[in-house]
Amino acid sequence: MNLAEVLSSFYRNLKPPELQEDRVEVLFPYSDAACIEVIENFLVKYYSEEHSRISLWGINPGRHGTGITGIPFTDPWHLQNACSIPHTFSDRKEISSEYIYRMIEKLGSIEWFYNHFYLSSVCPVGFIREGKNFNYYDTRTFRQRIETYISIAVGRQLKHGIRRDIAFSIGVGKNYIALTELNEKYKWFEKIESIPHPRWVMQYQRKNMHEWIEKSCVLLRNYVD
Repeated sequence: MNLAEVLSSFYRNLKPPELQEDRVEVLFPYSDAACIEVIENFLVKYYSEEHSRISLWGINPGRHGTGITGIPFTDPWHLQNACSIPHTFSDRKEISSEYIYRMIEKLGSIEWFYNHFYLSSVCPVGFIREGKNFNYYDTRTFRQRIETYISIAVGRQLKHGIRRDIAFSIGVGKNYIALTELNEKYKWFEKIESIPHPRWVMQYQRKNMHEWIEKSCVLLRNYVD
């Protein structure tokens, strides 16, 4: 079984969590047949080769990128124009996806990147509260309620084809802290490093974007065999 097969089973069997928070809605594109078809095409194209990859873990899907395509940090525009995966979604861009694909380009190529790295999210589904993205760690209570769901989801992605010696948090603040705490409990990885979250860079450090990308690329390349 290769990574594409592991992930295909993961996404096909993924269910939304049952939430007691009545003000929080689950962002769950995986019930859409068109989304699953796109994911399958993506997995076969980029994750079929039989070797282990370094995983990078974002927060949870946002409503303009992964919340549409189902593919981490990949909005409809980059899915079509960068990954060459056709789809029927509205052809829109999202700033985190824009940053990630600039970083991928800097590293070399899309094929090279996905041959060495696996993009995912600590929580595989997104959340909306009061019309805005809501993160799994935004309140201590919510994070505790969603922890079992997260632990099962991460574990299922690690069945085959993911390196366990190193992983990356996409985000140097709250996501890194939360992922590190979860890792101490569930022992997924021997070591966790971090790179800046794309949204933080694009919103607050955009003029220094190329410097942040360069720093991230240097760190990521250090762990490529």
